[in-house]
Amino acid sequence: IDPRIDPRPCGARPPTVGVIRRQRTPRSQTFVVGCIRCGRVGRFAGSSGKAIEKWNLDKLYYQKEDN
Repeated sequence: IDPRIDPRPCGARPPTVGVIRRQRTPRSQTFVVGCIRCGRVGRFAGSSGKAIEKWNLDKLYYQKEDN
């Protein structure tokens, strides 16, 4: 559990929100942070620390539309 990951508006905290490591990809952009509660996914980064930093700055790759 990484306490540096900020909670999301849906209220999720680690371990519901965490760093995901992609397999079989170019090694330059391997890590991403995702939330399994609301479906948000951050921007890919070269390290877990950079992925967490992008997540905390709300740089999202995917965000499910709220209806």
